Order: sequence, then structure tokens, then C-alpha cells
Amino acid sequence: MICIIFDAFKRNFGVLLLAFVLSTSHSAFAQTAADLVADIDAASPGDTIIVPAGDYGAVSLRWNDFSPAVTLQFEDGAAIQNLRLRDVTGLVFENLMISAGIANDPVREIAVLVQRGGDITFRNSSFAWAEDDDPSNDGTILIFDGVDGVKVENSHFSDMRDGVIVKNSANVEIWGSHFTDLLKDGIILSGSNNIVIRENACTDFQRIEGLNAHPDCIQLQAGSNAVANTNVLIADNSILMLDGERAQGIFIKSRFASAPHQQITVENNLIRQAHHLGIYAENVDDLIIRGNDILPAFNSVDTPRILVRDPSSNVLIEENTAPLIRAPAHATVQNNTILD
Repeated sequence: MICIIFDAFKRNFGVLLLAFVLSTSHSAFAQTAADLVADIDAASPGDTIIVPAGDYGAVSLRWNDFSPAVTLQFEDGAAIQNLRLRDVTGLVFENLMISAGIANDPVREIAVLVQRGGDITFRNSSFAWAEDDDPSNDGTILIFDGVDGVKVENSHFSDMRDGVIVKNSANVEIWGSHFTDLLKDGIILSGSNNIVIRENACTDFQRIEGLNAHPDCIQLQAGSNAVANTNVLIADNSILMLDGERAQGIFIKSRFASAPHQQITVENNLIRQAHHLGIYAENVDDLIIRGNDILPAFNSVDTPRILVRDPSSNVLIEENTAPLIRAPAHATVQNNTILD
């Protein structure tokens, strides 16, 4: 018995020792983007790289594969202007600051683009275009395209056209983050599955006269490839007008009749806005809207409400508080509180 325990201890100690040897923490001596890329290329799985203060400009990574993930801890004052990850797996960005500046082509410019790969995390980070109170020169902040395994945690997004766009991706978590000074949408999902959007806040939307836009905090769409979203939880988010312009809350629609969104749950969100589309859903199978508070903002000119339209199926709307709820006759609508 003693020998067996001792042998097990030796085996476990060896595993711990091996893990300690393989996972190290060290400071990068990077001064340029090329230096930083070289440090990452030289890392071993599980390493932590401490990135010193400095302006690294444009950083591009390709074909890195780490399991367990490599963590980049950015010291205060360490900033990147734009970031590109292609076919990269296993990176964690902590305390990253993206300062993208002025977008010369706001419709097309992207501060951070992640294509393919997976297991990518942005944590305790900040992202902004030009912080000049001019929404006309802000681009899109962050796009994930074809990525399996995404986390955006406790981060701050400001001065943007669109915040986070998730396309053709899977296993995505966006939580605890703040989106402010938006021109269009905070979070857009298209053709993705297994998504959790939780405990985020959207505040202070902006508007440009003459721009035909309907900003949303969270939008689900099918996109041009006619692939909708599946298994999405949108919970415990706050969508507030505050000192900004009015905006839509949660907008869920597929324009392709053959590609409905499926298994969508919207629950326990607070929406205090001045746009009639508080929660809107159309072309959805298996939809739950539960426990949401849909309230008019002060000086509201357009009372927010819950609207569900056909085609839709297996719809449950319950325990919400809202000025108005409209849904197809086949929907189950129960135990809601309608405000005067």
C-alpha cells in the first residue's frame, strides 16, 4: 500500500514538474511589432509573455498553434494599432489596448481581424477608434470569421462603427463587456453556433444625419451565405439610452425563409430605450423570451416593446415586463406584466 501511494506520488509529482518546466513566464524585450511576433513564435505552449509598454503599431500573426494557450500580458502603456490573426490557435490577450486612430474608410476598416483558428481570448482589454466625438471616422473594432473557440471578457469598446462581429464561428462567449459611443451595432452574430452573450452593457449610441442605419445592441442575422445562428443565449445584458441617441435593443431576423435561427433564448435583460423595437424576432425556431424588463427611456418618443413575427415556431414569451407584447397566435404568452 505504501509503495503504491509513493509510486502515485512520484507519477503526479513528475507531471507537475513537467508542467512547471513547460509553462514559463518571461518578459518580452520587444520594441517593435517584429520583435513581438518573434517572441510569440519562440514561445512554448502554456507560456506567459509579459509585453512592456510601447506602441507596437500593426501586428500580424499566422500559423501559431499552442495547447495549452500562450498568454500575452500587456503592461500599462503597451498599445497596438491594429491586429491580424490568421490560422492561429491558443492565444490569450490580457490588458491589451487597441488604439486604432482615425479610419480613412470607416465602412471597410477593421481594427482586429481573427480568421480561422480558435481558442482565442481577449480579457480585461480596451478597444477604440478615434476618441474625438466624431463617429464618422470610426471603423469596426473586432471581427471573428471561421473561429472555433472565442472569449471576450470584461473588456471596453468605444468610438466604433460596429463593435464585435462573429461570422461562421462556434463556441463563443462575450461577457462582462461595455460597448459605448456606437454608431451602429454592438454585437453581430451571423452563421454561428453555441454562443453566450451575457452581462454586457450597451450605452450612448451616436448618430450621423443622413446615415440610413438602425443601430442595435445585439443583432442576429443570416448573412449573405444564408446560414443562420443556432443555440444562442442572450442573458443579463443592459441596453440603456443614457445621454446617447435612441437605438434598438435585441434584433433577431433571418431574411432567408429556408434558414431560420434555432434555439434562441433571450432572458433577464434590461432594455431602457426610446425605440419601439426593444426585442424583435422573426424567422426563428425554438425561441424563448423570458424575464426581460423592457422600459421606456426618459423623454421617450417611441415606446420599446416585444415583437415576434412569423415565420416562427415553438415560441415561449413569459415573465417579461413591457409596455406591449405582440406575437403570433400560436406562441405561448404567459405571466407577463404589461405597463400602462
